Amino acid sequence: AVRDDTVCGFASIGLCRDDDLADLGELMALYVDPHHLGTGTGRLLVEAARARLSSRGCAGAALWVLRDNHR
Repeated sequence: AVRDDTVCGFASIGLCRDDDLADLGELMALYVDPHHLGTGTGRLLVEAARARLSSRGCAGAALWVLRDNHR
């Protein structure tokens, strides 16, 4: 996500690495710069990631989150 030549965040996707979820994609990383939290940047990145996975034939996606990652 870029706004006025400034990188505000990014999302990284790929095929799911969990053998039990072989036909799914995976949101591997999602980062939004703290200055851009609450602006909808993360939501737009997730929507773009889902659209990209769908265009690659993935029926859904998995997301692993660390227990202490409260945000």
